[in-house]
Amino acid sequence: MLCATLLTALLAAGCGQRTTTVTSQPPTLIAISLTPAAGSIPLGGTLQFVATGNYSDGSQSAVTATLVTWKTSDATASISAAGLLTVSSAATVGNQVTISASYGGITVSLPLTITAENVFSIWSTSVKPAAAKAIAIDSSDNVTVFSNRSSSSIIMRYTASGTETASFAVSATGNETGIAVDSSGNVYVTDYSNFSQRINVYSSTGNGNLIGTVPLTVPAGFAPSGVALDASGMIYVTDAGDDYLYKYDSSYNYLNKWSTTGTPSGVAVDSAGNVYVADFSTQYIQVYDKNGNSKTSWHVSGTPSGLAVYTDTTTSVTTVYVIDTSHYELHEYDTSGNTLSGPWSTIGWPGSVAVDSSGNVYVVDVTNNVIRCKRS
Repeated sequence: MLCATLLTALLAAGCGQRTTTVTSQPPTLIAISLTPAAGSIPLGGTLQFVATGNYSDGSQSAVTATLVTWKTSDATASISAAGLLTVSSAATVGNQVTISASYGGITVSLPLTITAENVFSIWSTSVKPAAAKAIAIDSSDNVTVFSNRSSSSIIMRYTASGTETASFAVSATGNETGIAVDSSGNVYVTDYSNFSQRINVYSSTGNGNLIGTVPLTVPAGFAPSGVALDASGMIYVTDAGDDYLYKYDSSYNYLNKWSTTGTPSGVAVDSAGNVYVADFSTQYIQVYDKNGNSKTSWHVSGTPSGLAVYTDTTTSVTTVYVIDTSHYELHEYDTSGNTLSGPWSTIGWPGSVAVDSSGNVYVVDVTNNVIRCKRS
């Protein structure tokens, strides 16, 4: 809170002077917001909350946690004086716990649903990719992670067990969001910056060499967000600028485009060539065939920003995994949009999701700079 300032003005009046004292009032607290705005918490889980004060002059400031009065509505959950919420393993799945924070005469509440115990473990304790944003897994289960560090970003490659096999710096604008790897190990990174508006393709040798850009001719308003490749090397790119899904061949030539119903972000392709698009503005998952014909769609809660698909080679059943960045959750659906299980808390803000050949699901936890894994 700003202190009141005292302004003294000396005004000449004839031979004398008059002193006028003007006191400016400090901005007043008008609201409190809580972060993270998580919608769920697992049994035995913890979440650290931060209260932010919003003031009449438009400013915001984090409130010292110990100055806030924290409360919970459920006896199986407790919250410390520092804002750390803990849910007992004895709590009931499906119940709701509401936390409240009071400061300066204002109280804000946030309801959370108690979910099953956390199914995620840290994939490898040796993998701590600072500022990680996106993840992709190739057909050999090598894991590629893109870490965006403003002007100098890093692409890292690991074996399935978490052993680093390559790490190289690439130029970046800070606007990279999606990543994919082709059958040769080349890495595709989307960049929606006005200075790029392309998908940069880096060599599989792990030396950071830029070997191409997609597309060969950039459409007006193009803002590539997500990228995925099918088994034949066709490249699918979501355009969050003009709300299109583009298709290019393996030589980066334009083949087709089709309109999406809202603003597309993540994209994935299953083994049959069906294309799945996460639309975060309308909260829908849209499914197309390889020619752009709409097959189905379904509504999801929160903000679907990334998705991955996995087809079991034994049963031929395809599962769709969607990350919800509003509630820090992972959702699991069948190809008709029916919920199979979950949702599960991703602990931190989920930046990206990928699945390996065994059905293990990997999520980038941006908040904690770790890769979390849900074992199949």
